[in-house]
Amino acid sequence: MTVRDANFADIPQIADLLVEAHGRSRYAGTDVQVDVRETKALLSRSIQRHGGEHIGSTLVLVAQRDSFVTGVLLGVLDRILGIGTRMVASDIFFICSPLVEPRDPERMLETFESWALQNPNVFEILLGAHDAVVDPERVARLYERRGFRRCGYLFKKEKP
Repeated sequence: MTVRDANFADIPQIADLLVEAHGRSRYAGTDVQVDVRETKALLSRSIQRHGGEHIGSTLVLVAQRDSFVTGVLLGVLDRILGIGTRMVASDIFFICSPLVEPRDPERMLETFESWALQNPNVFEILLGAHDAVVDPERVARLYERRGFRRCGYLFKKEKP
């Protein structure tokens, strides 16, 4: 069990993990697919910006079991609401395979939180618990154990 910074060699396995997660998601069986080429491009750009302290900087973490990537957290720094004078650290996605070591998701979250909180320009960390792949209440319990509190709701309306 290992949580570590992602590297370029991880990109194919991360893309595979995201495709596998899509198969478990509410998007499976629809015309929504994972654009693997764009996924790999996003990961490449994000790994290039990994660990920075400015708007657009990212943190890309993987959980690894044996030689397989079993989880990924992609976080980003942005202005609060896109216009604020301070930054928010948020997740683009935080996905784990059923094979992930039980403590690795919390280890990834702890590393992300540490990265964000050490930055004096980060005002808050904003995380989502979306129903796309897993039960959002399960994810919410992880966040709450780490001291996060609920701050609103997500709403969706699918195109008929």
